[in-house]
Amino acid sequence: MTDGFFERSHGVDATGIRFAEPVETVARKLSAQGFVVNADGSERRQIDKRGQYGDFDGVLTRIERKDGETIFFCNEIFWASYGEGT
Repeated sequence: MTDGFFERSHGVDATGIRFAEPVETVARKLSAQGFVVNADGSERRQIDKRGQYGDFDGVLTRIERKDGETIFFCNEIFWASYGEGT
């Protein structure tokens, strides 16, 4: 496990899981298990809800190869949810 950071205006932290296999292999295996990922590892956003203040209630993922390991980052999309009613 590791921590990561998605570039955004206010930043979004993410939890990462490390793998030895290449990005394409990790993406294929994660996708087969139901994870929301792009085959090339690029950032992907699954939006479950949109409101007047923006996107919220979803997931943001990315897979990257760095220093001989592949890392799968995953985080909840939470920005702007503080402005929404229940």
